[in-house]
Amino acid sequence: MNHEIYASLQIAKKEIRFITLKYRNGLGAKLMFKDVVKGEWLGENDEVLNFKEVVKIVRKSIQSFENQFRGIKLEKINLILPTKTLRIEAISSDLFLNEFEIRLISNSDVNSLFAKVKYDASQKMVKREIVNIKPLSFVVNGNKKVLTPPINMKVQGFGIEAQVFSVSKDVLDSHKKVIFEAGKDLLKIEFENVGIAKKIVKVDTPNPTAIVNWSDSKREVSYAFNDTIINFGRNNFGIDTIIQNFSNETGIKLSKAAEYVYAMLNLSNNENANETIYRKYIIATKTTVEYTRGELKKILISLFKIELEKIELEIKQEFKGKVKNFEVIFIGDILKVPGIDSILSNSKFDKISVFNTRSVGQIEYWTSAHVGVATMLHIKNKNAGYSKTSTQTIIDVANKKMNEKKNIFGNLSSVFNQNKNTVINR
Repeated sequence: MNHEIYASLQIAKKEIRFITLKYRNGLGAKLMFKDVVKGEWLGENDEVLNFKEVVKIVRKSIQSFENQFRGIKLEKINLILPTKTLRIEAISSDLFLNEFEIRLISNSDVNSLFAKVKYDASQKMVKREIVNIKPLSFVVNGNKKVLTPPINMKVQGFGIEAQVFSVSKDVLDSHKKVIFEAGKDLLKIEFENVGIAKKIVKVDTPNPTAIVNWSDSKREVSYAFNDTIINFGRNNFGIDTIIQNFSNETGIKLSKAAEYVYAMLNLSNNENANETIYRKYIIATKTTVEYTRGELKKILISLFKIELEKIELEIKQEFKGKVKNFEVIFIGDILKVPGIDSILSNSKFDKISVFNTRSVGQIEYWTSAHVGVATMLHIKNKNAGYSKTSTQTIIDVANKKMNEKKNIFGNLSSVFNQNKNTVINR
C-alpha cells in the first residue's frame, strides 16, 4: 500500500469537524483537507441537534473534498465520538473448551471468547452500545497471563481481561445517522480521547500517562498505559467557565473577557504591567473602575492556578501514590491562551508537557484524534493483509494467508460487525 486515505467526522459541541488524511508508508499522515463549521451542534448529553442542518453541512464538506481532489470518491467515513456518556468498564470472561480435554487453541476459539465478552458485557447495559473491547491480557488455565491471544497453546480453558468502551445508544445513533444520511458508510467508530492517546502517547512507554484535554466546554483527564486508555474522568469546567469567573470578578463584559483571555493578556509576559487597559465609568456609583495589564493578568493566573490544583489532586487520587513516574500531557483549547505554558510548567508534577499540534500540517489540537484513528487503521491494515480505507477495500490474498498462519491479532476484528458498533483495534 503506497498510500491510504482516511476521512473522519467529529461533531463537537461548537464545531462540526471534517478532515481527510493521506497515510503514506514510512512517512505517516499528511493533511489533505479540513473543514470546520462553528455553531451549536450537541445537546445536553452529546446527541446531535439541528440534524438536517448538520447533514447538509457534512454533505457539503464531502462534496468539497471530492471536487477538490477529482478522481477520489469517499465511500466510508470514520466517526469520532464525544465522551460525555462514555463508560469504561473492566470485564473478565472465561471459555472452557472441554473439561476432559486439553487441546490447542484455534482462531475460532479466540473468536468465540470475544463473542462471549461482548455478550457478557451487553447483559449489564441498558440503552447503551458497545463501541470497543480492548484486551488487556489473556489468562490460560486459570492463572498464567499472556498479552497476545494464546493460539496454538495447549490448554483446557482460557479467559480474557478487557476494557469495554460503551456509549449512550441515543448519542451513538444520532451521530451514526448523520454519516448514513450524508450517503456514506462507516469505516471505524472511536472516541476522541482514544484517538488522541494513540497520537500523542509513545508506544512502549513503561510508565502511565495522564492526558488533560482542557477545552472550551469541558475538562477531561484520560489515563493511558502505552497508548491505551484505561480510565478517564471529566467535568464541565472548561475555559468558558474560567472566562465567566474572570468576568464576574472584574465586571468586564463576557465577550470582552474572552478577548482578554485568548488574545490581550500574555500570562508569561510582564511587559507594560502598569499600563491601564480597562476603564469603565459606573453611573450608579459615579465612579470609574480601572485595571492595569498586570492586575488583570494576576486575577486570571489565580483562576487558572485554582483549577490546576484540582487537576493535580484528581490525578494523584487516580494513581493513589502507587505510581510515581508518570507523565502529564496538556492538550485542548487551553493551548490557545497566550503564555499558559508558563503556568502549566509550574505544576507540582515531575514530568509535564504541552502537546505540539504543529505536525502533519495540523493547527488545531483536535486533529490529533483523527490522526490517531488513521494510525490505528493503518497498523490494522498492515497486519491483517488487507487495505480498508475511506476510498477502497483491497484484499491481498497472499499476504492475508501468510498473516493468518502467523495468527496476527488484527484478524480478530472479524468477530464483530462494525455496523453494530463493536470493533477490536489491536
